[in-house]
Amino acid sequence: MLWITVGTVYLSAVAAKFFHDDRVERGGGVQKFATGNATDGTGYDAGNDYTEHAGWHGVYRGATVFHVFVCAWFATWVVLFVRCVVSSAVCAWYWARDGERETKLSEMSTWRAVRRTAMCHAGSLALLAFWMPVFFIPRLIVGFVCYFGGRTDKQTPPYSQVLAYRSAAVCQIALHGVSLKRACFNQHHLKMRNGLIVKKCASASDGAMFAGWTCCALASFASASAMSSVDFLTVRAVRWTIAPATCAAAAGTVVFFAFFMAHREAVETIIQCFCEDTERNNGTPLRQYYAPASLKRLIFHDVQGQRAPGATDADDEFELEFRTQKKQKRDRRRERRSQMGSVLEEE
Repeated sequence: MLWITVGTVYLSAVAAKFFHDDRVERGGGVQKFATGNATDGTGYDAGNDYTEHAGWHGVYRGATVFHVFVCAWFATWVVLFVRCVVSSAVCAWYWARDGERETKLSEMSTWRAVRRTAMCHAGSLALLAFWMPVFFIPRLIVGFVCYFGGRTDKQTPPYSQVLAYRSAAVCQIALHGVSLKRACFNQHHLKMRNGLIVKKCASASDGAMFAGWTCCALASFASASAMSSVDFLTVRAVRWTIAPATCAAAAGTVVFFAFFMAHREAVETIIQCFCEDTERNNGTPLRQYYAPASLKRLIFHDVQGQRAPGATDADDEFELEFRTQKKQKRDRRRERRSQMGSVLEEE
C-alpha cells in the first residue's frame, strides 16, 4: 500500500511538473503568446522540437508503466493471499468428522492461517500472481479452441500450462502444501475428472460474483463522475472526468475482489475437497465420506440427481474385498497350524 500510494502521488506530481515546464518552453501554456519569435505570428515556435525537459518524457512514461504493473501484481497477490487464508480454514473444517468440525475450525484460527500462508506459501502465491495475467489471453484462446473443438472435461489437454495456471490452484496449495506447479496440475486434473460437478456448483457462485462486481464498478464510476462535475456539452470536461472515474472503477474492482473473493474461494475449496473426498471414499462403513449430510444431499440429490449414500451402504466390491481378505486370513491360519503339526510329528 505504501508503494502504491507514494509511487502514484510522486510520479503524477513530478510528471505533471515536467510536462508543464516543457509546454511553457515550447511556447504553450500561460506563456503561449508571450514570445514573439514565431514565424506564423501566433507566438508559438513549432520548430522548437526539443527542450531540456523533453528527455524526461520517456523516463516517466516508463516508470509509470512499471509502477502500474507492480501495483497490478501486488493487488493480485493480496487477493490470492486472502483466498489462501480462507481456503486453509475451509479445508480444516471439511476434513473433520461430524462432531469435530467446530474444534478443528477453532484450532485453525485466522492468525494461524495468516501465519502459515505467509511463512509457507507466500512465494508460490507471488509466482501465481505473475503467471496468471501472463497466461490470461492465451488461456482464453486455448479455451475457445478446446470448446469449439469438443475437447472439454476429460478431453481437455491434461498438461497445458496455459489452462493449469489459474487461481483455483490456491486450494491445492492450502490443502496439500505442494509446490505451485504441482498444485496447478492437481486442480486441473481434478476438474477434468469431475467436470460435471464443478460446472454445476461453480456456475451459481460465478453469477453472483459477476453481478456484485458489475454493481460495485458502476457505482464507483458513477460516484467519481458526479464528484468531478461532468459536463457532457464540453469535450474537455468529459475527457477529464472519464479518467478519474475509470480509476475509481478499477479501485472498486480491486477492493471487491480482495474482500468478496473469500466467498468464491470458500465455494471453490468445498468443491475441490468434495471431489477428492468422493475419489478417496465410497460411503461404505470403513470408507465414509467427510462431507456433511447436508452437502451430500445437495450435491448427490440436487446436482447429480441420485440418492446420497448412507452410512450403512456397502457395495458389492466392498463385500467381495472384505470376504477375500477374510478368506486369506483363514487360509494363512490353517497353513500355520499345519506347519506346527508337522514340526510336532518330527519331534
